[in-house]
Amino acid sequence: MTLSQKKEMQQDSALIQNYQKAEEELTRVRMAIAGKKGGLSQQALEELTCSVDRKKCFGFTSPQKNIPEADLTHLTEDKSAAIVATTFCASSKRVEVGSGPDFKMGKVNGNCCVKVVAPQGVSQLGTHVKSWIGAKYLKKHIQECVNSGRGPLTYCIQRFNGTGCFGCTESSSNDCFNGLVMEDRPVYGARAADLMLNSFMNEPQIREMVSEASAQMRKPVVSIFCYGHDQARFMVPRDQFRDEQNGYLLGGTQHLYKMKFELEHSLRVPKTDEEKRLYISREKNRAIACKSLLNNK
Repeated sequence: MTLSQKKEMQQDSALIQNYQKAEEELTRVRMAIAGKKGGLSQQALEELTCSVDRKKCFGFTSPQKNIPEADLTHLTEDKSAAIVATTFCASSKRVEVGSGPDFKMGKVNGNCCVKVVAPQGVSQLGTHVKSWIGAKYLKKHIQECVNSGRGPLTYCIQRFNGTGCFGCTESSSNDCFNGLVMEDRPVYGARAADLMLNSFMNEPQIREMVSEASAQMRKPVVSIFCYGHDQARFMVPRDQFRDEQNGYLLGGTQHLYKMKFELEHSLRVPKTDEEKRLYISREKNRAIACKSLLNNK
């Protein structure tokens, strides 16, 4: 097996978020890559399809049948500014959510490209193109996750950032977050949702941009907070995601979450009385650290 094949195998196995059966799932992934897909869970199959077949990934791959168009005219407030159209292409043949290839002007045969409409003379346009791609496909990624019932909004946001164990693979001095398994305690997802709800959505300039985009498209801009709800109007309590985050950090003794077991090299819910005593002790220490951290913010 070549070095590149080993690297791809490691990447594929890292996508499988089943900690209790990690070795078993890894074996199944290897069999699936060899064309024997029987026995894989539905989530593992979806992740594998994205990783190996490159057909269901959120993003785009070459060759492109339809090159997406990025409207970046909002980069200037000057209504008389000259608007130009050009093509930017990535440094790679695949662009997925979370990746960060360089984008340069001019079509590159075989690579992923974007048609860009933007004000003339805007600096660092390649960076803006990457931001546009990230926002476009991250929203699609989260929408699919919520609508398919994989989990609530905070989990789906966290899933993009990672659902592993904080501080389990590398040392960290943050006693509030150390040992958190983000799969069942999506703290970053809750924090991101809280920022969007109580900061970004109340920013006048952002609200104006959304209104302008809605007018241009002649349809309302649907917030990610509406995903999974059929109502024409849906209200989110202002403190919902702050309370959810605090529950994960301060309420660990009220619910059995996953933790790392050193001897097993696994992440699972504690089962025996001794494991539960260890878990409760850790969570009490976490609550002390988190109260100190949150009070200083």
